[in-house]
Amino acid sequence: MPSTKLLGWIVFATGLGAYVPLIVGGWSNPSETNIACFGIWVVLSVTLCFCQRVQKYDGWRIQVAFAIGNIIVVFVALARGGYTFNIGAQETIALYGFAIIVCLWAAIGAATKKWNADILYLGTITVDFVSFYPILKQFLEPHQSASVWGITGWIMFGLAALINFAFVEQLFKRLFTNAEDYEKIFEEPKSNVKIWKASAFSLENFTLIVITVTLMIQ
Repeated sequence: MPSTKLLGWIVFATGLGAYVPLIVGGWSNPSETNIACFGIWVVLSVTLCFCQRVQKYDGWRIQVAFAIGNIIVVFVALARGGYTFNIGAQETIALYGFAIIVCLWAAIGAATKKWNADILYLGTITVDFVSFYPILKQFLEPHQSASVWGITGWIMFGLAALINFAFVEQLFKRLFTNAEDYEKIFEEPKSNVKIWKASAFSLENFTLIVITVTLMIQ
């Protein structure tokens, strides 16, 4: 089995590579790109990367891939035009308001050293969960059929998240290792709460990606 660091970079490559078919599909079928989501994901991926690095979680590389890819998607969508922005003013204020509050909290906390990394991390994951609302809304309503390119990109996102929680963050290995062996292998006391927390983003992301792909192919 490759090292978790190598697997982490495989996740990075898979996550970033997913944007290639996504952008190709979005260029030929611009309405497929929901800029309301990708815009907020730029902010959330940077914040989550910061939180995971501070808490020394192994799965942070996927956030770097998402941050780079989301920025590219936003610029390409703006250049191409025809993208989807399917939320109203109140929804936009609420969704982006949450994201801005979380980012300001991270910035102020980092500057003053007075912040709770756990609360910020879980709070950002909560915002990420809500941020899928526009794209789920898009594919729940009558819509143009998603391209094979777009679906392929989303499947690659799901693969990256799956590898991340199963092999990089080693969720199952950590959960099923007894306390004595766990301390020898991972050089820290076993805490099921910490184990689930470390994989919270990957699990949340994987679940929402599966739902998104299911709606796209209907």
